[in-house]
Amino acid sequence: MITKLNPTRTDHWICREHNATFIQWLKSHIFAELNVRSSLISDRLKWLANGPNFQVFSYTGYMINGCTFYTKDRDDQSTMQNSGVTLVAESMHISSAKDRSPIYANMSYFGVIEHIWELDYTTFRVPIFGCKWVDNNNGVRQDETGFMQVNF
Repeated sequence: MITKLNPTRTDHWICREHNATFIQWLKSHIFAELNVRSSLISDRLKWLANGPNFQVFSYTGYMINGCTFYTKDRDDQSTMQNSGVTLVAESMHISSAKDRSPIYANMSYFGVIEHIWELDYTTFRVPIFGCKWVDNNNGVRQDETGFMQVNF
């Protein structure tokens, strides 16, 4: 929709605009659908559109699917290290602000958990990890055996 309304804009601009307007779009879209066909909207989408409660819970450790994660501060006091995270995400890579042909590729990101928050949507909760991310240009390298070395 944003692309159709802004055909001359770059992919980078479209991506930024999408990120800036998505929450309000979701909320208005869900509430408009509720007025027409309320039974087609799941309870989870209704709660997401309403947004989380204002009270946010904070933790130094969190268990998800049998895996325990710690904040860096808690790791510093422990013999086990569980504050490192990695994820693979599709990213848009641009060479300059004028680049009209961005490349989309999977990229690995590495970080350390600094904060763990839990958002409460009344019927379910969502953990959020606030991470310090490594600079992929200077802080990550792969050795000759394929082992990833990450400089935090």
